[in-house]
Amino acid sequence: MPGIIDKVLDLVRIETGALELTKSEFELAHLVFKVSKTVADLAQARKVGLSQDLPGDGLMVWADRGRVRQAIIALLSKCIALIGGDGIDNC
Repeated sequence: MPGIIDKVLDLVRIETGALELTKSEFELAHLVFKVSKTVADLAQARKVGLSQDLPGDGLMVWADRGRVRQAIIALLSKCIALIGGDGIDNC
């Protein structure tokens, strides 16, 4: 339930322009790798493979790392939920 409340509060903050972002420079591939490890158990339980095809030369981005992390987790979790089951697909 707290997760839903946080999402609703974030939407209100976005709509009112009150959402504060903490921007920093970070390597996107490294973040994707760490997030993939976070959702690996979920993927394995749903028989979904996780693969990464990212540039190896260090793609640096300037963004709110926590928000980008949230977005990647949401995308991978949704992919795993929609694809999972037959053990042949990858996210």
